[in-house]
Amino acid sequence: MSIQTLSMSEVLAMYALSIRLDRVSSLVSKNAKKHFLDTIACILGGFSSESTRAVSNYMSNRQYTSESSVLMPSMIKTDAEFAAFINGVSAHALDYDDVSTAMIGHPSAVVVPTALALGEALGSSGEEVLTAYIAGVEVCALLGLSLNPRDAVNGWHSTSTIGIFGASVAAARLIGLSLNQTVDALGIAGSEASGLRANTGTMVKSIHVGRAAQKGIFCAKLAECNIHASKLIFEAPFGIGCAMSNGFCEKALIDAIETGRSEFTSGTLVSKQWPVCYAAYNAVEAAITISEKNSIKWECIDHVLCRVSQSTRDMLPYDIPSEPLQGKFSLPYCIAAALRWQNISIEDFSDDRFSSLIGFLPRIKVETDKSLMNSAYLDGRDTTELLIVMKNRDKYFERVDSPRLSSNLLERNKIASCTGVDFSSQSLFSLENAVYNIENALSLSELLNSIMACFENIHYQEANL
Repeated sequence: MSIQTLSMSEVLAMYALSIRLDRVSSLVSKNAKKHFLDTIACILGGFSSESTRAVSNYMSNRQYTSESSVLMPSMIKTDAEFAAFINGVSAHALDYDDVSTAMIGHPSAVVVPTALALGEALGSSGEEVLTAYIAGVEVCALLGLSLNPRDAVNGWHSTSTIGIFGASVAAARLIGLSLNQTVDALGIAGSEASGLRANTGTMVKSIHVGRAAQKGIFCAKLAECNIHASKLIFEAPFGIGCAMSNGFCEKALIDAIETGRSEFTSGTLVSKQWPVCYAAYNAVEAAITISEKNSIKWECIDHVLCRVSQSTRDMLPYDIPSEPLQGKFSLPYCIAAALRWQNISIEDFSDDRFSSLIGFLPRIKVETDKSLMNSAYLDGRDTTELLIVMKNRDKYFERVDSPRLSSNLLERNKIASCTGVDFSSQSLFSLENAVYNIENALSLSELLNSIMACFENIHYQEANL
């Protein structure tokens, strides 16, 4: 059957169902495990966020089947859909989870919670869970190439509006749906896709992610019950392409599949080293570079001028954030934190640090410069220029076209950053080992036990503070 005669849902379903762990390259497998572990780290760090606590309180008043673990110290059990929801909220709560410049969003924060929750409920093997995760992320990237940047420009939060399709595919793989049922799951997901960028900087942004993970399971289960949907959900006149973008670029999707493109080796899937919006990374790097090169003293800075492209400006709407969460989407706040501490950490969004920085922000002016490179998320390049003027009138300038991401950022360090657990801890070694050998596991029990051990270590350290 020629790929040109198929609907885009059929092409995606055939592609996703054809992925086998023994057929992907060793690099794809290795990088997939790295991003899987990175997402677990973000869940470990995000479980205590206001967003996760709120949705957990919502869940506590309801009765559910005890089949999947909510990743928090109590490791309570609920049904797979709700476990995926809460874990998805945790995964994105810190905005520390990986980012795809093809998708213009965060695929793993959606797909990992889906694969973990449903995989545990079904008793899936580690190989099945990892393969489902790979398939889900690849579908997210393919759809990003076909829908963006217009999808994001139109105000849709791609992490959820595209992520739901990756979650649906991952769930379809684990349930064992047929080709036609997987096509139906994608069609159902098209009517469930939602999430608006207007909620950037609020707790609802992470709820988008949890809902996409939850609804991925919901869509696959409806398809399993023989609920039928349009096969043309992407390219139809009233489909996803027209509703969310300026049409659906079929060629981009087909070309990527036919050339063997993988999101895990393309360089477009990035593990984040700072817990802020990726659009701020160039400015953060510029601030840290200037500060370290010139041993700048924070108290001697008179003012700062930051020039960015329109796409960066649109991603970071808060010049003067009113709360710490908005600071993650504020160029002035991110620049101030980077200048003050030559780094940005989770602690920089505590109430105390927020209060210590907020008075400095009026000194930082952000300008939009139409002459600057303006391709941002699509290829990871988006020029930022930073000028720092000292009180003695000395000036320091730095231009960054794309962030130089740390090549030695160990997963263990990321987990330590998210949890506060010493990265030499045995529990972190056990977690690493469980993920990097997941394809040999008959179930997820070893991985879940290692996560539980990390939570126990967190509580032990807190008790001894």
